[in-house]
Amino acid sequence: MKLDDVDLAFEEAAIEAIAEKALERKTGARGIRSIVESTLIEIMYDLPSMKGPKKVIITRDVIINDSMPVLITDPDKLEEPWENALYENKQITA
Repeated sequence: MKLDDVDLAFEEAAIEAIAEKALERKTGARGIRSIVESTLIEIMYDLPSMKGPKKVIITRDVIINDSMPVLITDPDKLEEPWENALYENKQITA
């Protein structure tokens, strides 16, 4: 999904973790929305002020451990497989 020069990607395991949390809470679709919103709330306020294209990747760790999403801002790395970002301190900048 891409909006406002931000590419948002969810790891398949992250989607499963979101569903697991919603089932644990017995909240259904509204719970899924709440989980995704709480995951993105902090970063969504920072993204508009960042210049250039960005990629945000939601991993299982982000959902389960409330970690920060992977953020890639280096234009040379936007098209690389996103797994490379996981080994560079969760943020890649230009």
